[in-house]
Amino acid sequence: MVYLLDLVVPVLFLLSGSLCGASVVDPVPTFDHRDPVTGEILKCPKCPPGTFMPAHCTATTRTQCQPCRDGHFTKLWNYLPRCLYCSNICTGNQEVETECSPTTNRICRCKEGFYSADDFCIRHTECGPGYGVQTKGTQQTNTVCEKCPAGYFSSSSSAVDLCVKHQECTSGKQCSLVCSPLHIENIFISVIGGYFYTILHFIGVHAW
Repeated sequence: MVYLLDLVVPVLFLLSGSLCGASVVDPVPTFDHRDPVTGEILKCPKCPPGTFMPAHCTATTRTQCQPCRDGHFTKLWNYLPRCLYCSNICTGNQEVETECSPTTNRICRCKEGFYSADDFCIRHTECGPGYGVQTKGTQQTNTVCEKCPAGYFSSSSSAVDLCVKHQECTSGKQCSLVCSPLHIENIFISVIGGYFYTILHFIGVHAW
């Protein structure tokens, strides 16, 4: 019997400690304030986020808290005499990501096609002809371009387009700008005096 009690008592002690710990709530943060009447240093509760403190606590009353009005906020427990103004204004190439609320300032982000650098929104770099997009730009990073490898091309400037693979002609045809029959060696198009002359050079045949 004594042996069983030796086992049960520590277990009950541990359980009681766990239960007590589970019921503990983080205390309201406080700040020191001297009562102007008594001169006593009081531990005044702070006001929660989304509110401000219009009046300190006294020896007989608690801290007074009031909610922030529209366009103002407090993010932390505080004893501010007024709420902070939502000062972030999204302008130019910015747009609102998170609107102002009683507990948060307005948060801005760059619009689509722009990225943030030194507090400015800058348009993503376009990759020029002969270059394609390796990594598309984001709201935090610029475009990364790469030179088109052999067998690929890019004929335009773009911040989103990749290099495109050259078209493969079907059997029995070769490609210049467009596919052409094999018996035609070359096609030259020139403009002389405002007229178009087409010179076709056939195998063993010359057209003048």
